[in-house]
Amino acid sequence: MFLAIGGATGQLLEQSAQALDQISANFAAFKINENINLFCQARNNILAILSDLNDMPELMKQMPPLPVKLNEDLANSILPRSSLPKKS
Repeated sequence: MFLAIGGATGQLLEQSAQALDQISANFAAFKINENINLFCQARNNILAILSDLNDMPELMKQMPPLPVKLNEDLANSILPRSSLPKKS
């Protein structure tokens, strides 16, 4: 689905979509404990994509902001810390 985007971003989006699908299946099967690593993977992928967006050329930075932001404080209070450096 997201592989058409191409590059690392497309791969990260595809991995995140698969992780979220598995999380949904785990909830349906009451396998909630198996979701922690999947949530971490999705969070890390989102943070990596956002980091890559910050490194885009100036023209790309003129795009409107994403309508939803990751609540990093909430995610970090529940999930193990990300190994990715935090960018402003």
